[in-house]
Amino acid sequence: MIEAENPNWRVIPDLATDASILEVINDAGEHYIPDVDMQTGRKALECYSSQGEDFNSVRGETWWRRTYQRGDWRIKIITRTVLTSSATDFYLRGAYR
Repeated sequence: MIEAENPNWRVIPDLATDASILEVINDAGEHYIPDVDMQTGRKALECYSSQGEDFNSVRGETWWRRTYQRGDWRIKIITRTVLTSSATDFYLRGAYR
């Protein structure tokens, strides 16, 4: 293990605006796999929110980062996904780099 895991779940209520947020940190740290001489890492942040009883305010957002490294070779993949809704539809946006 190169960097320790650091998972966490937080519920954040905003009493003034009647909003609620759930933040999930899925940090698996950085690991070295000697059998294949590779270093890997994985971290995710998920954020889910809503405003009172307004079901159209529900929002989910995820951000993921994966890393792989061996010698001079290195790759990093980052994705972001956002899910929202209206009274009749779901809207999904995604991006990567």
